[in-house]
Amino acid sequence: MSNQDRIIAEPANRRSGPLKGLTVIDLTWGAAGPLAAMFMADYGADVIKIEPPGGDPFRAILPAYTVWQRGKKSITLNLKSGAGRHLLHRLLERADVMVESFAPDAARRLGIDYPSLAAHFPRLVCCSIRGYGDERDHEHPGYDALVQAHAGLFGEQGGIREGPVFSYYPLASYAAAYLALIGAMSALHVRHHTGAGQQVETSLYDGVLAHFALQLSQAEKPTASFRAYRGSKRHVPPSVDSYQCADGRYLHIHTGAKGAFERLCELVGIDPGEFPGYYKGRHFVGDREQGERFRRELAQRFRTRPMMRWVEALRDADVAVGPCLEAGVGFEDEQALAMEMIAQVEDPKLGVLRELGLPIKYASTPGAITCSAPEPGADTETILAALGIGRDEMAALRIQAVI
Repeated sequence: MSNQDRIIAEPANRRSGPLKGLTVIDLTWGAAGPLAAMFMADYGADVIKIEPPGGDPFRAILPAYTVWQRGKKSITLNLKSGAGRHLLHRLLERADVMVESFAPDAARRLGIDYPSLAAHFPRLVCCSIRGYGDERDHEHPGYDALVQAHAGLFGEQGGIREGPVFSYYPLASYAAAYLALIGAMSALHVRHHTGAGQQVETSLYDGVLAHFALQLSQAEKPTASFRAYRGSKRHVPPSVDSYQCADGRYLHIHTGAKGAFERLCELVGIDPGEFPGYYKGRHFVGDREQGERFRRELAQRFRTRPMMRWVEALRDADVAVGPCLEAGVGFEDEQALAMEMIAQVEDPKLGVLRELGLPIKYASTPGAITCSAPEPGADTETILAALGIGRDEMAALRIQAVI
């Protein structure tokens, strides 16, 4: 059976991975927090997702929630009630990590801010994911697109019109998810030596800036090419850009390697000496006017052949190139399948889903996808029973809309 035909899902009681034995309370919503907690579950942690009665409303908004909640258990709790917060505290007594993504004032009102919890749970690692990371969250909604705009990322996206362009890719959330994961695991390492938990904070804004180092350095001390193209609708250098071919498909070239620019020009029949102001013997350094003229010449030539014929010719000429594939095509990519980056998971409602596999491979402690996303509250009774709560008390809690 090939990797793409194999259903990858292990029973929850057979958890494996480097985080096996850890208990994580997931109080997040949106994208960053659920994704961070998903990775913890993939690598062995027992992750308990806390949802309001009726379920996390983002389940109906974000299709990716079915993936991001995989491997977790779900319990419904009304944290606005004293009884709900009491049950949360019972769970935190047994937890190693709590991940939350409430606004600071909301976290304080619910009593789940770190100062409120630290005295009762000194070993707990509290990981908070914000929009901006400080009191600015009161004034600026932490939506991914708005955070990217505030951080200056839109100015780095080339488009077909003048002005900033949003690529509709939640980079801020994905980056914050990895920062949260790294932060929580590092804090657990510290706790192993000191016995004490701590607060870990990051934000979508931090995520953008942490992955924006090259652009920030260019803004601080601009290179000639950065100055030449900054502010234009096509500030990406033409020798590192995407071009449409005869069949309507696109490819992307990159001439960063030594001699690649000359090899590109020889292949397509352009004399590099005609653009001395653009190319001065180094990688795409020159003025904007000649660069745009070079782009037009290059675009004209690429429209003479189908995309894959150009890809083959460019590779034969030792010019870095890749096809611009449509979203989702990567699920069929041979490399992705070979690295088991595509997993097929059985979902009780949606059938077999192709999902992201485990991106980090461990030789002796591999992780596993244990199950698809649970229904809201699917594990409420089991989890509460483990806390010593009987059926009569559970029934009363349901009547009171606590669970």
